[in-house]
Amino acid sequence: MSTVFESVLKHLKARHHDEGELARLVHEDVVIDDPTSSEPAPLEEFLKWWPHEVSILHSVSSETDGAVVFEHLHSGTGMPARTSWHLEFHDQRISKVVVGGQHAHILYDRSLHRKRDRLLSDFGFRHFDATRDSRELLKRADAALEEERGCPLEYSSSDVLLNEELLYIPFPFLSVGSSGYLVDRKTFHAESLGSAFDVAIHVWAHYRGFAKGLTGDERGNDLVITAVRDWRATENLFRNIFGGKAWKEFLPGLKNLPFRICNVDLYRERDNLWKAELRGWFRFEITPPTVTNEDADENAS
Repeated sequence: MSTVFESVLKHLKARHHDEGELARLVHEDVVIDDPTSSEPAPLEEFLKWWPHEVSILHSVSSETDGAVVFEHLHSGTGMPARTSWHLEFHDQRISKVVVGGQHAHILYDRSLHRKRDRLLSDFGFRHFDATRDSRELLKRADAALEEERGCPLEYSSSDVLLNEELLYIPFPFLSVGSSGYLVDRKTFHAESLGSAFDVAIHVWAHYRGFAKGLTGDERGNDLVITAVRDWRATENLFRNIFGGKAWKEFLPGLKNLPFRICNVDLYRERDNLWKAELRGWFRFEITPPTVTNEDADENAS
């Protein structure tokens, strides 16, 4: 039995106490809308060819609107990926599965229990609604994406998430190295989101002021520590990020706050810093660099 199939069963089992009924739901009531075939296929048949894309399924989480996100490692690349499934329910039975893109949606009956998705609950995102949202918004986003990519991006407007400041446009297919784009609704600047991090962490980093850029030279920030609450956790994290020698050099400054670490590329540490904030290990600010690489080059010359 595939890892994906096992996870689907486990997730559905939490919503159906009768395992016999669950087995009947999965094996008899589920069909797949395969765009390459005119005939729907049972879930068992579908899973015979789809799971080869998956090596390890490491996260199954539900959104507050009834959707579920599957995050896994792609077997060919070893890179994290987010795969889209739409399971439609009728009378609390699965009636259809539709395979989609990077941001997964498994739609459950509204009466069923739903877990929390940070992108929707913490940052106020909702699904684009053609009846209330302007199509002009997507037209301007399309232009920004084409400028960024050099070619148009095909996607479904129903997969777009938005809040007052941002649009999140997921890739409608499995892609190496990216989980979609974040578009600023004010400037219409499009930022490609690396697939190494959850989309919600990218959004958190956007609001926290992390520098945007493709290389370390373009991603410099100052990390300003304003309070330390858990010294052991802070030491472990700083040793992991900067090394033991740097931790010893930082220690006097950390005991005389605020302490500023200048012009560092924090892109790869955004998940660690998000965790530090969430768990309250220390308080910090992310600011533009006070000393840039150009300044350092001038001083050296």
